Amino acid sequence: MNRSGGTHMKPVLVVDDEPQMRSLLKAVLAKDGLDSIEASDGCNAFETAKNLDGEISLLLTDINMPCGLDGLDLAHAIRSAFPEIPILVVSSAPATDRDRMDHGYAFLKKPFDLKLLAQTVHQLLTQRPESVRPR
Repeated sequence: MNRSGGTHMKPVLVVDDEPQMRSLLKAVLAKDGLDSIEASDGCNAFETAKNLDGEISLLLTDINMPCGLDGLDLAHAIRSAFPEIPILVVSSAPATDRDRMDHGYAFLKKPFDLKLLAQTVHQLLTQRPESVRPR
Protein backbone atom coordinates (compact mmCIF):
# COMPACT_ATOMS: atom_id res chain seq x y z
CA MET A 1 0.00 0.00 0.00
CA ASN A 2 1.32 3.46 -0.77
CA ARG A 3 1.41 6.36 1.64
CA SER A 4 -1.68 7.96 0.12
CA GLY A 5 -3.92 5.36 1.75
CA GLY A 6 -4.63 3.34 -1.37
CA THR A 7 -5.26 6.18 -3.78
CA HIS A 8 -2.86 7.10 -6.53
CA MET A 9 -0.14 9.46 -5.38
CA LYS A 10 1.84 11.71 -7.70
CA PRO A 11 5.44 10.59 -8.23
CA VAL A 12 8.46 11.89 -6.34
CA LEU A 13 10.97 13.77 -8.53
CA VAL A 14 14.44 12.40 -7.65
CA VAL A 15 17.35 14.58 -8.79
CA ASP A 16 21.01 13.63 -8.43
CA ASP A 17 23.89 13.63 -10.91
CA GLU A 18 25.14 10.27 -9.60
CA PRO A 19 23.25 7.34 -11.18
CA GLN A 20 23.95 5.06 -8.20
CA MET A 21 22.47 7.58 -5.77
CA ARG A 22 19.37 8.05 -7.94
CA SER A 23 18.93 4.26 -8.03
CA LEU A 24 19.29 4.01 -4.26
CA LEU A 25 16.80 6.83 -3.64
CA LYS A 26 14.31 5.33 -6.08
CA ALA A 27 14.67 1.89 -4.42
CA VAL A 28 13.95 3.36 -0.97
CA LEU A 29 10.87 5.13 -2.34
CA ALA A 30 9.68 2.01 -4.18
CA LYS A 31 10.05 -0.08 -1.02
CA ASP A 32 7.67 2.40 0.60
CA GLY A 33 5.20 2.07 -2.29
CA LEU A 34 6.06 5.38 -3.96
CA ASP A 35 6.58 5.97 -7.65
CA SER A 36 9.40 8.23 -8.75
CA ILE A 37 10.71 10.05 -11.78
CA GLU A 38 14.42 10.78 -12.05
CA ALA A 39 16.54 13.56 -13.47
CA SER A 40 20.32 13.84 -13.60
CA ASP A 41 20.54 17.61 -13.16
CA GLY A 42 18.55 20.67 -12.17
CA CYS A 43 17.81 21.79 -15.72
CA ASN A 44 16.22 18.47 -16.71
CA ALA A 45 14.39 18.28 -13.40
CA PHE A 46 12.80 21.71 -13.78
CA GLU A 47 11.74 20.91 -17.35
CA THR A 48 10.23 17.65 -16.10
CA ALA A 49 8.31 19.45 -13.35
CA LYS A 50 7.02 22.03 -15.84
CA ASN A 51 6.01 19.35 -18.35
CA LEU A 52 4.09 17.58 -15.59
CA ASP A 53 2.50 20.91 -14.56
CA GLY A 54 3.86 20.39 -11.06
CA GLU A 55 2.07 17.07 -10.65
CA ILE A 56 4.72 15.65 -8.35
CA SER A 57 4.30 14.87 -4.67
CA LEU A 58 7.83 15.79 -3.55
CA LEU A 59 11.13 17.13 -4.88
CA LEU A 60 14.08 15.12 -3.55
CA THR A 61 17.30 16.76 -4.74
CA ASP A 62 21.05 16.86 -4.21
CA ILE A 63 22.72 20.29 -4.05
CA ASN A 64 25.83 19.94 -6.23
CA MET A 65 24.90 19.19 -9.84
CA PRO A 66 25.94 20.20 -13.36
CA CYS A 67 24.10 22.42 -15.89
CA GLY A 68 24.25 25.71 -14.02
CA LEU A 69 21.13 24.97 -11.96
CA ASP A 70 22.21 23.34 -8.70
CA GLY A 71 19.81 21.68 -6.31
CA LEU A 72 19.09 24.80 -4.29
CA ASP A 73 18.46 26.87 -7.43
CA LEU A 74 16.16 24.07 -8.57
CA ALA A 75 14.38 24.04 -5.20
CA HIS A 76 13.86 27.82 -5.37
CA ALA A 77 12.51 27.54 -8.95
CA ILE A 78 10.16 24.69 -7.99
CA ARG A 79 8.99 26.57 -4.87
CA SER A 80 8.27 29.67 -6.97
CA ALA A 81 6.38 27.79 -9.68
CA PHE A 82 4.69 25.16 -7.50
CA PRO A 83 4.63 26.33 -3.86
CA GLU A 84 2.62 23.33 -2.65
CA ILE A 85 5.38 20.80 -3.46
CA PRO A 86 7.44 19.79 -0.40
CA ILE A 87 11.22 19.81 -0.87
CA LEU A 88 13.83 17.48 0.59
CA VAL A 89 17.49 18.34 -0.01
CA VAL A 90 20.08 15.58 0.48
CA SER A 91 23.73 16.54 0.25
CA SER A 92 27.22 16.25 1.60
CA ALA A 93 27.72 19.92 0.63
CA PRO A 94 29.50 22.25 3.05
CA ALA A 95 27.44 24.29 5.47
CA THR A 96 28.01 27.41 3.35
CA ASP A 97 25.88 25.86 0.60
CA ARG A 98 23.21 24.84 3.08
CA ASP A 99 23.07 28.43 4.33
CA ARG A 100 21.31 29.26 1.03
CA MET A 101 18.46 26.91 1.91
CA ASP A 102 14.95 28.19 2.39
CA HIS A 103 13.59 27.53 5.87
CA GLY A 104 10.79 25.44 4.38
CA TYR A 105 13.13 22.80 2.96
CA ALA A 106 13.86 19.58 4.78
CA PHE A 107 17.52 18.50 4.76
CA LEU A 108 19.41 15.24 5.21
CA LYS A 109 23.21 15.14 5.23
CA LYS A 110 24.85 12.39 3.16
CA PRO A 111 25.51 9.72 4.12
CA PHE A 112 22.17 9.21 5.82
CA ASP A 113 20.30 6.28 7.31
CA LEU A 114 17.80 4.84 4.81
CA LYS A 115 15.14 4.50 7.51
CA LEU A 116 15.54 8.18 8.32
CA LEU A 117 15.14 9.01 4.62
CA ALA A 118 11.91 6.98 4.45
CA GLN A 119 10.59 8.61 7.66
CA THR A 120 11.43 12.11 6.39
CA VAL A 121 9.72 11.47 3.05
CA HIS A 122 6.64 10.13 4.85
CA GLN A 123 6.50 13.21 7.09
CA LEU A 124 6.79 15.56 4.13
CA LEU A 125 4.08 13.74 2.20
CA THR A 126 1.63 13.61 5.09
CA GLN A 127 2.04 17.13 6.46
CA ARG A 128 -0.15 19.57 4.60
CA PRO A 129 -0.11 23.23 5.56
CA GLU A 130 -3.63 24.66 5.83
CA SER A 131 -2.84 27.21 3.13
CA VAL A 132 -2.11 24.48 0.59
CA ARG A 133 -5.04 23.43 -1.54
CA PRO A 134 -5.06 19.95 -3.05
CA ARG A 135 -4.67 19.95 -6.82
